[in-house]
Amino acid sequence: MLLLIGPRAFHLLRRFRIAQKPTLEPHTAATIWYTRLLKLLSRRGVRKTPTQTSQEFLKAIPQEPVRQAATRFTIHYERARFGDSAEDAEKLPELYREMEAVSKDK
Repeated sequence: MLLLIGPRAFHLLRRFRIAQKPTLEPHTAATIWYTRLLKLLSRRGVRKTPTQTSQEFLKAIPQEPVRQAATRFTIHYERARFGDSAEDAEKLPELYREMEAVSKDK
């Protein structure tokens, strides 16, 4: 049991550290923040299907302000995830907070 907790705790701590400092590993940080975005939108009733591309998913968001904020987030997510852009990864936490604020209103 103790052996199982050790690696899991290490993994969670690593993800927390990367989420707090996205420039450390932009590719990984982008994945962490995009997963959080999808969970946030899912709790608000907007779910991404496994077959949807990110662009198809954006088009399926019915509320315009939420769609606009999600589009801004996705642009930076894709640059960080696929281009390994530290600059774009660094913007994701703030864009996520913007998504939280916009999606609460809807």
